Amino acid sequence: MGRGDDSGAAAAGDPPLASIVVPLLDGARDLERSLTAMRAQELDGALEILVVDGGSRDGSRAIVARAAAADPRVRLLDNPARRTPHALNAGLRAARGEYVVRMDAHTRFPPGYAAAGIA
Repeated sequence: MGRGDDSGAAAAGDPPLASIVVPLLDGARDLERSLTAMRAQELDGALEILVVDGGSRDGSRAIVARAAAADPRVRLLDNPARRTPHALNAGLRAARGEYVVRMDAHTRFPPGYAAAGIA
């Protein structure tokens, strides 16, 4: 399996294999660690990470913005409704992957988590 880093990026115009959708509201305490684990997913194919923020006020948005600046697979979306179902729907609308993987901003994921779910 390929590593979920830039070497696994899809060619220009090709959709990613998996879209990771992450509802977020004030998750700064765990977010960097969680994003690092998401970005390190071992997957045969590219992935994108869609962080859908419900108006965080704890610095979470800045953390995601830094991750997005360093890794084009990371995108920050808005969830003005501030509710998880709305965040998931926004993520699903924006997802370009063949598969959608739900991950949470407060959780550490093993490197094979996305691949196991897809399998």
